Amino acid sequence: MKFKTKSVVLTLLVTCVSLTLKSQSVINISGTKVVAGGEVFKVTAGSTLVFEPGAILSVEGGIELNGTLESPITIISKDSENPGRGIQINGWDQQSNIKISNVKIDGLVQSLRFDPFWYRRSVNLNDIEIKNSSSGEPVIYVGSPTIDLSNSSNKVLFNIKGLNLVNNNSGILLESFNSLGLIYDLDKLLFADNYIDGSDESRGILTLNFENGSTTTTSRIGQVVLFRNFAGNTTLGVAVAGSSSQTATIETLFTNDSQRLVYDQSKDPRIPLVNTPFIGDLKMFNTSNNYIRSIAHVFGTVKTVPNANSQLVELRDSSNRLVEFNLVRVGDTQMYHYIQGLPAWGFTNNGAKIRIPEVVASEVSNIYVTKIDTGEYYDYLRKKKDEEKFYATHLVLDKYLTLPVIKRKGEILEKQKTWELGIWGGGSIYGGGDLKHKFAPVPSTIEYSRGLYAQINLNQRFSVKLNGYYSSISMHNIFAPGVFSGMKPPVVYNKNKFGDDIRIFKNITWPINFYTRMYILEGEALWHMKENKIKPGKKYAIIPTLGLSFGVLHYTPYRFTYTEKMENENYFTFRNRLYSDHMYNLRKVGSEGQNFLPGAKPYGSIALNLGSSFSLALKLKKWSFKGEMKVAYTSTDYLDDFGPGYWYGGDLEAVRDNIQIDGISQGIKNLLTPTDSKLAEYSIRSTNGLNDWYYQAHLGVSYDITGFSFKKKK
Repeated sequence: MKFKTKSVVLTLLVTCVSLTLKSQSVINISGTKVVAGGEVFKVTAGSTLVFEPGAILSVEGGIELNGTLESPITIISKDSENPGRGIQINGWDQQSNIKISNVKIDGLVQSLRFDPFWYRRSVNLNDIEIKNSSSGEPVIYVGSPTIDLSNSSNKVLFNIKGLNLVNNNSGILLESFNSLGLIYDLDKLLFADNYIDGSDESRGILTLNFENGSTTTTSRIGQVVLFRNFAGNTTLGVAVAGSSSQTATIETLFTNDSQRLVYDQSKDPRIPLVNTPFIGDLKMFNTSNNYIRSIAHVFGTVKTVPNANSQLVELRDSSNRLVEFNLVRVGDTQMYHYIQGLPAWGFTNNGAKIRIPEVVASEVSNIYVTKIDTGEYYDYLRKKKDEEKFYATHLVLDKYLTLPVIKRKGEILEKQKTWELGIWGGGSIYGGGDLKHKFAPVPSTIEYSRGLYAQINLNQRFSVKLNGYYSSISMHNIFAPGVFSGMKPPVVYNKNKFGDDIRIFKNITWPINFYTRMYILEGEALWHMKENKIKPGKKYAIIPTLGLSFGVLHYTPYRFTYTEKMENENYFTFRNRLYSDHMYNLRKVGSEGQNFLPGAKPYGSIALNLGSSFSLALKLKKWSFKGEMKVAYTSTDYLDDFGPGYWYGGDLEAVRDNIQIDGISQGIKNLLTPTDSKLAEYSIRSTNGLNDWYYQAHLGVSYDITGFSFKKKK
């Protein structure tokens, strides 16, 4: 009997078709929580759903989130830096429905996603607020259900009535709009202060993708409210996609913008038409919600007209520094008077973040303080004077690192954080240190130089760049792309008389050649002499820039032992033969006796460099075409293989006996000396006392990759 009783209880539990959570006020969602087909996930008013990082509520059955106006249901992420994924509606269930009402959703990756493989007879979303989604995914995405949308017997009634989207980085995307099978009823949709990456208005904050072949209006759009939704500086509204034969109607459109804010056939003749029989100003829009209805900015004052009891409680500039203000109310207008800083963002008492309009440039020219109304303002100005002076002369990179800056008087540095990737190609020249160019400043040779770089633009005046180059320098390299002149005859010293007897070698300069390869990695700070941006109404800008770099290079000097060109040997075959068989590593030769003199050793292959540059850029919307000239001073005196010691260490035969290069038989005499062994009596050594340097000149192109993502767009 006991066994039967337990079986009945177990059977009742297994066959239960409702999953009801009544006693819990806080419900944690972790991993992927699945609501199976036939089950209903229920949450009562006043409860809170907390999504763990990456958590998904996957609904294959039904869901009922029934909050009330007084006790809404709240859905949040446990960790705002690692938000939950959201609610996903999957699978086919003819018996279950989707009911969500009086719910506040904050900070999920994607609040509601109806995957393409789904079907329910009805969906009701009423009085929902969604905010602070920063992923860029549509906060609500509705894919086409897995039904024959041309068969009206398979209808899905999809109702959204009362939806507020505030402070998100994306909007709503609805597929199969105006189809026979998926019938939308949209009303009281409010989109406020949402900011999307890019500048494409065709994306829309509410995007409707029409069903292919649909020409009749089956869905309804009632009231839509739009204010302060942006993609970059482009104002966003409703956007449609489909064919030119399709139409829709927005019965009532409220906006605070002078434009219609609908991207339809009026802007692209290939897409559907949206009728807007009534367009009203937000002054006519009545709601009990707290929002800033309109906002204006003149230098020194931010003016707002609120709805209900909304007001700004904080102002911050583009670098997130606090801007102090004094609030004065005049009628229904709130006036926020500030003295220092330039507000870029405002925060309301209901948690909304609002972009403050830019001030017209002419209004801020040479204005430092515009208004001092009270003694309190005077005290504020006196206390903040040193702080403001600091911000005027330093670039704040983070909490602990600042750099001095150069900018024009009264200029405001706007934070940019844009990224460029680019390539360089050009030439490089030996600086003429121990060995002198014969007709300086005309170089002996110019070698190839090429590289890649990544640049981050911090604001319109300052950028930081990471450069990688492969460059060569040479003297008397007959295979260089640019060959112009020879070398001055080198100075030699009589080693036995301690430098008193100075002699000059004549007609021996071409065999004293070198060819040095360098791999260079450096960081560079850039100051733009003109603002690094395209002014409104212009298609391009020309930007001159000064740079200061510091880096590291790996270098190896070589020398050729030139031989006669063989019969029937073309230039390229001759060149390749000399590079492979007659080019020797001078570090291994030890031409100053490094391989046998006591305490001497071959010089290193790593050096540091310090450089300066001038560049000129033709800046377009995404592309920049640039030219640069650089000079770099290094920490080594051996780019040319000549240092402060005696050439051959004073003993040519000892160098030959201690050579470290294997396989040298022919050509070793020419590698070391252009005459004979007596050359060791008079040895070349460094005369200028400086380390070596080099020049570079490049042309290049870069592309702005800001906002680029490998994510597949839906």
